[in-house]
Amino acid sequence: MNVVWSSWTEASLQAFVRRTARICGWLMYHTAFSMKSDPGFPDLVLVKERIVYAELKREGLWPTEGRLSPNAVPRWLNGQREWLEALARAGGEVYLWWPSDSHDIATILTEGPNPEMACVRRLRGYLIPGAADHPPRPAAAAAVGG
Repeated sequence: MNVVWSSWTEASLQAFVRRTARICGWLMYHTAFSMKSDPGFPDLVLVKERIVYAELKREGLWPTEGRLSPNAVPRWLNGQREWLEALARAGGEVYLWWPSDSHDIATILTEGPNPEMACVRRLRGYLIPGAADHPPRPAAAAAVGG
């Protein structure tokens, strides 16, 4: 992992994406205080000629997985993975962005995605386990929230 990218926090990445999107004329939405919101929804929704849903993570971290709540009467809490899968199935333009994707993020927001971009391949491999030439999905125990 590159030392420069590992020093970026999720907040640093979000500031970069928001600044880049604003310069490129995108409208943005981010739920600032999500304590009373349903869990797992992506960090940013960007709208211009298309709608982009972006989950932002520190370098090398993965989306949360669905789980049972620890309450006396447990209930299922969707994780970020479930939202990313559902939005992708519905035809959404969905991404899992790490700081090392900064060049690709700028390209996606100005020109559109390319199927060979690392962030496109990573998410495809994560959502479609066993997809040829894509990284393996991490074990549920290795998924990290944020």
